[in-house]
Amino acid sequence: MIALLGIAICSHATLRVPDVISSNMVLQQQTQASIWGWADAGAKVTVITGWNSAKYNVTAAEDGSWMVKVNTPRATYKPETIVIRSGNESISLENVLIGEVWVCSGQSNMDMPMGGYPNEPVEGSPEIIRKSADAKGLRMCVVDHVTAFEPQQEVGGRWKESSPENTPGFTATAYMYARALEEYLHVPVGIISCAWGGANIKCYMSKEALLGLGISSQEFEEMQHHEIATLAYSVMYNAMIYPLHNYTIKGFLWYQGCANLGQRDYADYQNVMANEWRSIWGLGDLPFYYAQIAPFFYGEGIGFNAGILRDEQTRAESLMTNAGMVATYDLVYPFERRHIHPRNKAELGRRFATLAADRTYGIPYLHSENPKYESFVEEGNGTVTVKFTNMGSGFWEEGEFPGFMVAGEDKVFYPADNVSLVGTDRINLGSSKVEKVVAVRYLWDDFVIARLWNSYHLPILPFRTDNWDK
Repeated sequence: MIALLGIAICSHATLRVPDVISSNMVLQQQTQASIWGWADAGAKVTVITGWNSAKYNVTAAEDGSWMVKVNTPRATYKPETIVIRSGNESISLENVLIGEVWVCSGQSNMDMPMGGYPNEPVEGSPEIIRKSADAKGLRMCVVDHVTAFEPQQEVGGRWKESSPENTPGFTATAYMYARALEEYLHVPVGIISCAWGGANIKCYMSKEALLGLGISSQEFEEMQHHEIATLAYSVMYNAMIYPLHNYTIKGFLWYQGCANLGQRDYADYQNVMANEWRSIWGLGDLPFYYAQIAPFFYGEGIGFNAGILRDEQTRAESLMTNAGMVATYDLVYPFERRHIHPRNKAELGRRFATLAADRTYGIPYLHSENPKYESFVEEGNGTVTVKFTNMGSGFWEEGEFPGFMVAGEDKVFYPADNVSLVGTDRINLGSSKVEKVVAVRYLWDDFVIARLWNSYHLPILPFRTDNWDK
């Protein structure tokens, strides 16, 4: 009898919702936002939205799951309440705002909290944290670091308000993005952060996606059970991404790549991953904005692999739809050569926000397109002239031009020691050690700080004109 009583108690499911559906959350404005949870199989569930007193009725499925889509109004800073009822049970979600919601993911430079890492602070964080209660419309849900071998329905992590108590644990890049985006839009901004330091991109993709990219079943099984979580295939997709797919959002931010140095098909993986995420969310071609990896000295002989990865990140933008990249290699200090987590997260967040404000929200008079290499012409005097696109009214420079390398037919690169600007979109390059320049590289190393921008202070993207293997 005791055993039977225990079975009866365990089989009785109470009304509940996942952690990501909690008080203090932000719901996407002017859409049909999903609210979901669990109850007894066949139970009647009613969801009541405070902003319009609307009632949404649903019957729990055989497994107890239920979902409704509620109509959300225009963004508002007015705290709202949502009440969920089933039989004698009731859940009240308080202090809910309506605004813009973004998912932010990647590895440690996205996961880095406002409170910083040991010996690696976030620039300006003490003052930002002290004033964080003033950001009335900023909320964040930081998802737990967990792994799973199969897609999960829930993951830990509740919404919290911006405050001196909570903000030190908020992810810094995402927080500064939200602050800047709120200034652009004047609406509440909610961030769901699901990042993990050191994670390979393959951790964030499903088994089906990886097999489709040529990973063998044997390799997948071996790597999914890798003892290092940040190398295990699909485990973060299963445990941290998939459980969020019902939450109605506006788009994605992605900051990852250090764990994939030298991967020559990284762009293909990022494109497939972004499309997979869009597919499981089922909200159309959601914007996907990402950061190019920042300068960092990985070790002797590693610079070429960093260049390959940055080149792949540039290529990804041409493969992907509704995507954009922000540059980071002018956002470090010389003393950060061995600091893989640059402290300047405020400007990175602002660049992300400008990209979204320009391309997603259509705010006029913004410029988010980085200047890029277009072509080069040999001048016959031992120099070449390189032309760029997206230069605005011309160059923004500080009198020095580090990062340019030139090579002759022997394929040996030397720093360009003869550099001059030509008009508003070209630069002339040469080296006293190269008689005839046949190839040019720019910022093709692991730690080179950019000091050349267009007139909108966006740095010229790294590039190379050759396809050599070293």
